[in-house]
Amino acid sequence: MVGLLKGFTGLSGAVMNQLYLAIYGNDPKALILLIGWLPAIVSLFFVYTIRPMKVIKQTNERRMFYKYLFISLALALFVMVITIIQKQKAFSHGGYIATATVVCILLFIPLGVAINEELAIWKQNRQILNSTLTSVKIEAPPAQTIDTKNPVSESSWCSNIFSPPKRGEDYTILQALLSVDMLLVFVSVFSGLGTSLSAIDNLGQIGESLGYPSLTISTFVSLVSIWNYFGRVCAGFISEILLSKWGFPRTLVMTVVLVLSCIGHILIAFAFPGSLYVSSVLIGFSYGAQLTLVYTIISELFGLKYYSTLFNCGVLGSPLGSYVFNVRVLGILYDREALKQLKGQGLSRDSVKELTCIGRQCYRMSFIIMAGVALVGALCSLVLVMRTRNFYQGDIYKKFREQAVDNKTGESEMGVVVSSLEDRKTLH
Repeated sequence: MVGLLKGFTGLSGAVMNQLYLAIYGNDPKALILLIGWLPAIVSLFFVYTIRPMKVIKQTNERRMFYKYLFISLALALFVMVITIIQKQKAFSHGGYIATATVVCILLFIPLGVAINEELAIWKQNRQILNSTLTSVKIEAPPAQTIDTKNPVSESSWCSNIFSPPKRGEDYTILQALLSVDMLLVFVSVFSGLGTSLSAIDNLGQIGESLGYPSLTISTFVSLVSIWNYFGRVCAGFISEILLSKWGFPRTLVMTVVLVLSCIGHILIAFAFPGSLYVSSVLIGFSYGAQLTLVYTIISELFGLKYYSTLFNCGVLGSPLGSYVFNVRVLGILYDREALKQLKGQGLSRDSVKELTCIGRQCYRMSFIIMAGVALVGALCSLVLVMRTRNFYQGDIYKKFREQAVDNKTGESEMGVVVSSLEDRKTLH
């Protein structure tokens, strides 16, 4: 579920771009206006569909997930292809409207799938209720028992900070933040997401320094976007299959992804013809995969009670790492190499408005450093694998299955009580 949600989030920018071209044409000022009103309208329209849902496992659950996956894949591939075509050929406004219409259809097909499934479940429940009405014994509803237990006195909020529960149970915020596991997650996020995000932010300038034409550079950006999506979705589905069938820890998948990120940085540091194509795919995929894995790992290790707070604290390392590597590493070292080239040409810093560096050496040292940092993140993730190995070899979904059974049993008992009451009313 996290992989699907993050995948659609990754596609949202490309979808917004298609809608912007269809509504306003190629007007840069109007893009800010669209960003201002469209998300607000969509949120207001769909806010009433949000409601709490009990954990009840459906028999066709896996098939439904794969339906969503295939629909999202179709949307991602269409957006990627149409984006590349639009950069090579001029479209009329009618052409933009046609492509945006196809995007909207693909975007709303999952909603149709969900509505169809809800109707099927509603019909099934009606059939169960009708069959219960014909066979139920008439009896009074069970009397409700009043819990007379004395309420347990709450301990101090800080008394159990260093006595956390077992992994998978609900940690408090302080228990999670002060745990070694969260520290390892934070360092991995700082090293992995921070370096990957910095590379993505500078991809255009990297392509320029290596001598790629502007059209090719825009293709790199599209490749990063689409493989970012594939990373988000595949990390969810593949890690789940590996975990359920072979007990492969999700933290170990995170380690592999960080190694891929390290390889992508090395390919930029020691660039050769065409290497930027490969590195953009590796970095885009690893960045998307890390996002999905971090969100999922935090939910599994620390529970869901304070999940929204904990995952925001966990991924705080991403913007922090992006600032450090963008400003303190890439920016400084790039400017240093650009100044060397100016001095070699007999020019001073005041003679140019903007520093520009051309050549492989412009980003070599920066990406060697970032590759080393990504490797440190992989090692931290490997330590987390050792710490959580026994947890992932156990049954991490046991409590959710038990909760699903309890909810299913509760619904069945409620149906019997309701039908019994209706029979009594009929007799009277």
